[in-house]
Amino acid sequence: MRPPNLAPPFAAAATVPEVIQALAGFVPWCETNASRLGYFAALYMRITKAVEAALLQGTVFQDNERMAQLDVTFANRYLTALNGYFHPDLFPGISGCWLASFAGAETAGDTTVQHMLSGVAAHIGLDLGIATQQVCGSPANLQQFQGDYDQINTVLAQQVQTVLAEINAVSPLLADLYLVLGKHEMALIDDGLGGSRVVAWTLASSLAGQPSAQQALTIAAQDALVAGLIASLSPPPEPLEAVAQIVARQENPNIAQVIADLLP
Repeated sequence: MRPPNLAPPFAAAATVPEVIQALAGFVPWCETNASRLGYFAALYMRITKAVEAALLQGTVFQDNERMAQLDVTFANRYLTALNGYFHPDLFPGISGCWLASFAGAETAGDTTVQHMLSGVAAHIGLDLGIATQQVCGSPANLQQFQGDYDQINTVLAQQVQTVLAEINAVSPLLADLYLVLGKHEMALIDDGLGGSRVVAWTLASSLAGQPSAQQALTIAAQDALVAGLIASLSPPPEPLEAVAQIVARQENPNIAQVIADLLP
């Protein structure tokens, strides 16, 4: 069920700063309307700013131009999904996994981490592979880009520590769990990010070798797979659901404040 107040449509971004500008416009809407969609949006703004900093540094990636193009193409899929969610008459065809993620974000009772993970699952599990293939095109170009693609994992991993600290601030029980788990929790999250990006690379590789008709079938199958995964996050199977409910009850109920805490 969409919220009664609709976010204005997003124009397609052409540069990384325009992606950040779009996110910077959406996050205040989420805060004003107490929308949990802002949890992933705040996380995404943090990651996009980290990618922008790496691009400006100029030595992190071998092909800065192509990495910037990937960042924009990737982000536009998220903005397009938001348009399809808020304005289906104007922007039809939202993917099933994004619809599942957005609908779940408007449902009370899940933890902050569950809401963010559903967005991560949709964006990396479906969008990243598609965007990577679109930017690289041929299998040969894709292979040339693999080093930079792998390097982005380092940029993402650098954000994990800060994000965990901010989640701890809004979820006291999770803070206690992280204190116990320590480096093991960090390793699990890093491995999860890396593993998801391996799946996305496999999708990009498959699409690069297929005609357009076959690509559509592959994308539809991946969309259904990721949508099923997102459905398993809310609620997760027991005993995780019982733990998640306990954690959720201890979290800060002020959605706008949680979003503000997650912003870079």
